[in-house]
Amino acid sequence: MKLSWRVVLLWALPILVVGFFFWQGAFSTNVVDTGQNAANTRMTYGRFHDYLDAGRVIAVDLYDGGRTAIVEAMDTSWTTASSAGALTCRVIPPNS
Repeated sequence: MKLSWRVVLLWALPILVVGFFFWQGAFSTNVVDTGQNAANTRMTYGRFHDYLDAGRVIAVDLYDGGRTAIVEAMDTSWTTASSAGALTCRVIPPNS
């Protein structure tokens, strides 16, 4: 059977694509920490005001033009070893 340059090219393309993705995956660093940037629960707007009045809000980040807020608050009833009582919540204000 005669081996044509087209057959070699057609077999080389998938091998090169797979090799490229393997090469990218082999030399990449997996240092992604999404624990600090993700909300783990939702909070109502009224409860957010209760936390604000009690002085338990640590930080508030606004997104989507102020339509979404990521709130970091201290909660004494919700503690784990990894977070030590810090609660990260997603709050959607009314009329959003």
